[in-house]
Amino acid sequence: MPQRSVSLALAFLKTRPQAAAGVLEQYDSHNVAAFLTGIPFSHATPVIRHMLPTFTARVCTLLETERAAGLLMGLDANLIATVLRCLDNEQQQAVLDELPTKTRTVCSLLLSYADDTVGAWMTPHVVTVSDDSEVRHALRAIRNAESGVHTDYIFVVDRELALKGRIHYSSLLRADAEISIDVFLTDPPPALSGRTSIARAAGHDDWKSYDAMPVLNRKGQFIGALRHVELRKTLAGTVKKVERSPADDPFFGFCETYGQTLLALFHAAADMLDSGSAQMRNVR
Repeated sequence: MPQRSVSLALAFLKTRPQAAAGVLEQYDSHNVAAFLTGIPFSHATPVIRHMLPTFTARVCTLLETERAAGLLMGLDANLIATVLRCLDNEQQQAVLDELPTKTRTVCSLLLSYADDTVGAWMTPHVVTVSDDSEVRHALRAIRNAESGVHTDYIFVVDRELALKGRIHYSSLLRADAEISIDVFLTDPPPALSGRTSIARAAGHDDWKSYDAMPVLNRKGQFIGALRHVELRKTLAGTVKKVERSPADDPFFGFCETYGQTLLALFHAAADMLDSGSAQMRNVR
């Protein structure tokens, strides 16, 4: 791969991290992991900051623990904790052990919820997409979702993880693949705080209409959902713990025109990294 192409990829990551995150999320997580393996943390971490935590977690599972921790280290502790919730206990602890003491301590506190609170029984493994996605992206997210966790809705967030709404699967199946999902959104749904007691959460009116309630952290960021089936079992004492519009962005036209080229560029970079190209080693 020409040095100029490598430089272009790095420049894109550094100057447009949010746009780069959206492009990379369209790729298979194995290719993204291979690509990020050879990218300097100074370029990669800002992109990770804008990725959906569930996608970031899938990428982290494919990386060496030290590399995964390095990518997360520069993030806000709340975001690190949100990503770590999507990992199994062994991986979560392994990454925590690689973090600086102060960051590890704060993340451990954020990951711990009292047994009688919503945060202790929610699951982060619900289908989540960003509000700059199209229907085709949402359908791909559904196909790639954890098979063991299901709700009738997918949750929509912005790149800061603010909850924007939820969409029933059936609405997407009838829609044109190129339509932006924001056309399906109304007002953001009521949400539960992770610190809310289970007893209080049980009285929420939304259980009459929905099978899962979104859960937010103290910063108001979406971190998962509490399903009604877990709520009922928890109350019975029998449950086990569950593991802006693109058109408004002046850069959107560029991404729309060159998105496929950028994907090809990232793919080429990943192939180059896999073959141990000396050119990328020089960039690093």
